[in-house]
Amino acid sequence: MTARTNTVLHSLAQVSRRPAQVPRHGISLLEVIACIAILSIVLVPLSSMLHSSSRQFVVARGLDTDSQTRNTLRWLRGELKAAQSINRITAREIEYVDSNGRLQRLRSQSRVLGLEDGSTVTPILENVVRFACEPLPSGAVAPFDALRMVVEVTDSQSQSTEQTVWVVK
Repeated sequence: MTARTNTVLHSLAQVSRRPAQVPRHGISLLEVIACIAILSIVLVPLSSMLHSSSRQFVVARGLDTDSQTRNTLRWLRGELKAAQSINRITAREIEYVDSNGRLQRLRSQSRVLGLEDGSTVTPILENVVRFACEPLPSGAVAPFDALRMVVEVTDSQSQSTEQTVWVVK
């Protein structure tokens, strides 16, 4: 054997005798990919459930259009009574500052009555044919004492339901 061969064999023997490497801290890319895959498999059905239409919820609970409209208007009346201020009222929109200090805008658009907070629109009532707002002026310090909202909704059989609610500040 030559000196060069001995040197190569000697270095190979040293490599095989090296102590075991210190275990690494952290996780590998393969483990990250596996965790994301498992998480996405769990989250897809959950997100589809959360994004399901409120219409399906109403049908499942057996609520008719009339009671759904009444419940929505009851909630809106409470929301507007608790508001810090009502900034603007037009025929189709109400802009107010809610009890948490956030600017909210209630408006009907594309047959959906929605609540906008600047970044998202939350639908609160579907199949809205007509939404009208009217402040009742007062002579006092406040620009108005009461507000009248009229909502007309159709159901799946094209029957129309109209509800009127008064909000007294």
